[in-house]
Amino acid sequence: MRRAVIESGVVANIILAPEDFKIEGATLVPTDTAGIGDLYDAETGAFSPPPPPPITTDELVAYASDLRWRIETGGAIWNGFPVHSDRESQSKIIAERLAISESVRADPDGWKFADGQFRLLTNAEFVSLSDAVRLHVRTAFATEAAVQLAIAAGDIMTFAAVDGAFGIVGNE
Repeated sequence: MRRAVIESGVVANIILAPEDFKIEGATLVPTDTAGIGDLYDAETGAFSPPPPPPITTDELVAYASDLRWRIETGGAIWNGFPVHSDRESQSKIIAERLAISESVRADPDGWKFADGQFRLLTNAEFVSLSDAVRLHVRTAFATEAAVQLAIAAGDIMTFAAVDGAFGIVGNE
């Protein structure tokens, strides 16, 4: 017979033993489902998994950093159009801004958007686009910095709270 060895309300071991087998200081309970580490409620006879360990601040900081990167590089919207904001695109946007400042970019000139469509943009429009991407990236980093401070202060203690600080709802 499969039996759980219960010590202080926790399954300490699973053994195969006859019904009359005893262990001093332990309770033996027949079970087909319990596992080591499960909690045992003597009143109901029910087993349940232990609660998950608390989330560490290092885990929260790493999660916030990864979330910031995904938001930063996940794209932005400019005038209703999707714009790439991955690291390579950020570099290309900087190059176009430099070309504008050096008066070597045609006005207007084409730009490929995240929806795969090329659109002609004036240099003034491109400056506006690049400003929007820069704001998108800066906002992602500023939010991460604020989240890290809130984690350190003990104000953010869950992944869902990190999501909420970044404006993500329902991602639990």
